Amino acid sequence: MAKIKVTISGLELKNPFILSSGPLTKSTADILRAEKSGFGEVIKSATVTPCEGNPHPRLVFGKGYLVGSEGLPNNGYKAMAQDIQKAKETGVTIPIMASVAGASPEEYAEMSAEFEKKGADAVELNLACSHRGSVVGRPKEEPLGRY
Repeated sequence: MAKIKVTISGLELKNPFILSSGPLTKSTADILRAEKSGFGEVIKSATVTPCEGNPHPRLVFGKGYLVGSEGLPNNGYKAMAQDIQKAKETGVTIPIMASVAGASPEEYAEMSAEFEKKGADAVELNLACSHRGSVVGRPKEEPLGRY
């Protein structure tokens, strides 16, 4: 059988198939399912405070295409960090990347430090999510990643 593992920024993935952040990466159970399904890595996105995401429908299917506009729905970075920690404690071996969407350098630093502490293998800076939903307690027009 062919070996298809890859190394990206020092992270070894058993294969190049990455489950990106979205509706299939919302919980610890989703991370476990991603590994059992054979993905080489999983990515989860978070904001400082919970985000409701965009109104439904968020996904539109057509003949041969899919258009999505989730809007970063998440329970906030502290809850997501706990999901990552639980997944690691359960024995997940694939890399988990945290994708952080902040409104200031301080928010990026705060979230990144927490994810590192809870076991994230890498952190991605989400610098421009133009279709984000309403972040709880913040105005819709507040820029995330475009400060």
